[in-house]
Amino acid sequence: MIVLARARQTVWATGGRIAAGDPGFVAMGDFLDDFYAAAREERSALIAGEPPPGLDARWAAYLAATVEVLAARHDLTVPPWTQRPIYFLREPWFLWEGARMLALLDTPRPFARHGIFADSRLLLRT
Repeated sequence: MIVLARARQTVWATGGRIAAGDPGFVAMGDFLDDFYAAAREERSALIAGEPPPGLDARWAAYLAATVEVLAARHDLTVPPWTQRPIYFLREPWFLWEGARMLALLDTPRPFARHGIFADSRLLLRT
């Protein structure tokens, strides 16, 4: 059996997939799988580049918050692009409307700063 290796998915590629119409959480899941499977040196490269221009503001903010959390958890440098104003939502985005109170209490700080509210399990993979 021949197994072809593919390049790991970067933040840029993830944003490109979402902008092209792929479901956001599917593209994000693929990115997380690649990030968690990568070696430390490779992880920095996966988060270094910002999302492509024209990406929906909510998903751009989601990617920035994701990168901040991953960098903190894995002792990586947070890329400066995550602090650009375009990655902070003006209106909050509650991922699960029926659980606003839980989201306000349980959302990881970087996500809340970027205006995204859900719960602490945002980046878990099973």
